[in-house]
Amino acid sequence: MIEQINTKIFSAINQYAGSNKIVDAIAVVVAEYLPFLFILALIYLWFGSNSEKKHSALYAGYSAIVGVLINLFITIFYFHPRPFMENIGTPLIKHAPETSFPSDHTTFMLSIATMLLFANSTRFIGIILFNFGLFG
Repeated sequence: MIEQINTKIFSAINQYAGSNKIVDAIAVVVAEYLPFLFILALIYLWFGSNSEKKHSALYAGYSAIVGVLINLFITIFYFHPRPFMENIGTPLIKHAPETSFPSDHTTFMLSIATMLLFANSTRFIGIILFNFGLFG
């Protein structure tokens, strides 16, 4: 059942792939470069802020590392093929035929954003990054 929901959501989003070159280009840029925005936010918080924001940036970085390591552990026990491996949708980016769940990009971005939400001093940037992370 969850697989059917996953396929329907993916198909609803992917149905427009290949129909507009500008939208496709935006989607590719977001998919490939959005994580760098999160890294830049951490660098900004580390070098341009007070100690509370530095601590938040440090914890957010730790959170991202832990999240990606947990992803690695999950992939040892669970394999979920990428849609193109099952001939679903129109791929815009070439990707290795590896597991699609959990998503390292999304885990990385949402781990950072979520940790930034916990501190009052970084909550605003956390909200912004969390919303961007939902598109990752």
